[in-house]
Amino acid sequence: MSPGFGTAITYSSYTRRKEDVYRICLITAISNSAFSIAGGFAVFSILGHVAFKDGVPVEVVANRSGTGLAFITIAEAMQYFGSLSNVMSVLFFVMLLTLGLDSAYAWLETVVSYVADFMDERGFKKQPTWKLTCGVVLVQFLIGLLFSTRRGNDLLDVIDFYAGTLFLLTVCALEGIMLNVDYGWERLSTSLKIATYGNPGTPTGRRVMPSWLCMIDFRFTVPTITGFLAIYNFQKVIKDPYGGYESGILAFGWACFALLILISMATMWKPGPSGLPPLEDLKKELDDEMNQDVSSKMKVDSVNREVESADSEQDA
Repeated sequence: MSPGFGTAITYSSYTRRKEDVYRICLITAISNSAFSIAGGFAVFSILGHVAFKDGVPVEVVANRSGTGLAFITIAEAMQYFGSLSNVMSVLFFVMLLTLGLDSAYAWLETVVSYVADFMDERGFKKQPTWKLTCGVVLVQFLIGLLFSTRRGNDLLDVIDFYAGTLFLLTVCALEGIMLNVDYGWERLSTSLKIATYGNPGTPTGRRVMPSWLCMIDFRFTVPTITGFLAIYNFQKVIKDPYGGYESGILAFGWACFALLILISMATMWKPGPSGLPPLEDLKKELDDEMNQDVSSKMKVDSVNREVESADSEQDA
């Protein structure tokens, strides 16, 4: 789902104007959680069996995370599938490959969209998408060479924490606050009603259900919990340096975190003109659509009555 990465925002720009976004979000969220729960049972079952075979506590086996868990611990556990070990190994690594590819497609599309929007706003000549994509991929390839060095795995782990956890939690908290201040719950519910009004499955539009729970999430849970987790991780890493790495590796992680914070602050304190219509205009648009539908229905009913009357006279 990549919350905070901007992937969902990028993909939403490709949807139709009248799209049942509520249904799509519901299916996506439930499917994601269902796969996570199923994956959790599978992973911990494998880790428990490995711990049983090795005669060590489960926490010793589960101590690894990220690449260490996927490419070392679980990879070693493939041998315990007996005659199916080769088949399970192929399925496991094909799964990792497809997971990596679909994430790469989504995130690459997001970065390319950012670059295209940036160039368009600055008045640069519009470039074909394939050229922008090649340029972004080349830059990412050169950066990725750092992770193929002898200390590459340490760099990956540090950047994953400082950029992929600490900064991501911080920016999600800031986004939650900005959504409440600049966008608001009433605008969200009105926009959802407009986006789904008149669809075959939702002729009267969607309402956020249950509204009280979604409102609590929007106004309190998301900004508060993400902010708390960001502060908790920040004070934890200040007290106890992450991963026990040497100061040079940690300095690289802190530098990445500081750079991302500076970029975020620059965009927050120097906002461009808003393209959002006023809330009153959104409500008026919804009222106009509803009145137009009522008027059209009345005309259809009137025509049907005239036809029925004419048929009755003809029969008489």
